[in-house]
Amino acid sequence: KWSVVIMVDSGYGRDGVDVDDPDSISLAQKLAASASADLFMLYTHGGHSYDVPPGDVEAIRRISEAERDAVVSFKAKLKEAGVDVSGVKTGVGSTPTCSHPPSHLDGVDEMHPGNYFTYDYNQRVIGSCDEEDIACKVLTRVVGHYPKTNRLQIDCGWTGTSAQGKEHNYGAIEGHSNLIIENLKQEAGTVTSADGSPIDFGKYPIGTMFKVLPWHSCASIHQHRQIHVVEGDDIVDTWTCADGW
Repeated sequence: KWSVVIMVDSGYGRDGVDVDDPDSISLAQKLAASASADLFMLYTHGGHSYDVPPGDVEAIRRISEAERDAVVSFKAKLKEAGVDVSGVKTGVGSTPTCSHPPSHLDGVDEMHPGNYFTYDYNQRVIGSCDEEDIACKVLTRVVGHYPKTNRLQIDCGWTGTSAQGKEHNYGAIEGHSNLIIENLKQEAGTVTSADGSPIDFGKYPIGTMFKVLPWHSCASIHQHRQIHVVEGDDIVDTWTCADGW
């Protein structure tokens, strides 16, 4: 038998059934009556938590409450409609809502954040974490000086850290708040000063290593075949990434 998950819309509006629509209950009833499928889980993803104003933790928390309420209330409605939900699980979560969970998780079986275990610069801006919590970093080195245009060239392009977050300078350079990534081409990028002041190129000789805190760790990690797990400056493990879609 197929184990089927019903996606529930908790306010994101991208996908999922409407908990107040009778057709949603009808769908679950058909699954329960099917000889080839079992209703395994009611699932929701509060992806609109990414759209809150920067640092608005209370807005995130309201979305986390709505996630919980959506799946728990829908499960109760199915039970009232005669659907056997004794073995049906409920799942909620996004990285922001797992970082700022609801007041309680009664009736919820799992939380499933995406980049919660590494975080990224987007999550710092949203308010899910502090900068020191970001575990995903992309190493790049300075390969060129361009004093006349006040730019450093780095050997990391969008193939190294993805093109997401361009309007936010692709993330940040750890320990160098005075610098921003101005642009990323395929294999190289340009770095300039955050406030337009002249760069002291003597501080960044050719070969200087930067740690980029990417805007979106999921997209950045997908650009690579391996993740090096480090403790200090030592590589203590290497993980192989799933390749392809």
